[in-house]
Amino acid sequence: MSISLFAYHGQPELRQIVIDHISHLASQGFRSNTTKGSDHTNGFLEALADGSSDPAVAFQKTGFPYPLLQICESIFKGLPTKQAAAFAIELVQTAQIDADISDVAFHFLEWMIEDSLSTHGRSGLQFSAKDKGLVLAKLAQMQCDVSSAAIIKKLTRQAKRHDLPIPTSDEKFVLDALHLVLGGSSAGSAVDWIADLAPDPEAKYALFARKLIELVKTA
Repeated sequence: MSISLFAYHGQPELRQIVIDHISHLASQGFRSNTTKGSDHTNGFLEALADGSSDPAVAFQKTGFPYPLLQICESIFKGLPTKQAAAFAIELVQTAQIDADISDVAFHFLEWMIEDSLSTHGRSGLQFSAKDKGLVLAKLAQMQCDVSSAAIIKKLTRQAKRHDLPIPTSDEKFVLDALHLVLGGSSAGSAVDWIADLAPDPEAKYALFARKLIELVKTA
């Protein structure tokens, strides 16, 4: 069971401060007002954290856990400027103070990997991960029942006990991939990896933005 994490730490005043801040930055084109100079454009993390790239600061401001912040950052950077601004504003407005967002990153990545698996197949995903950094490269060699063996055994026992289908090889691969990505703090890299597989990465990032906001809305 995951620890409950509420958006904006359950504080309505903090939520409004973040919404006002992001809206102001969006009106300025997310230009930085830090010592980096006016030509520097804030990423999502920097926008939330007043110019800092420290995710701990962004968490203090929003209550968004690190994997979720990584996903947001990758989507923000993958979208065209105007769409990125609209995404940032909609996201911070959508998150409510009573929303438990602890599992949003998990559910988003699970959906993303399952969707990509149906399109590219397991071998296609593993081959494409080879040059995507040390953590994702492990997917290329990963056996479907190694890194999350305990989880798979538990799910298999539960399935048999309740007369449910035993997890398939693809389902095991998804669980292994999630275990690897979340455990290695590579949620953002995973988003970029899957987007790069698409014929139109910008359209893929736009799809990711809609899905993430949907998950935040229903949290």
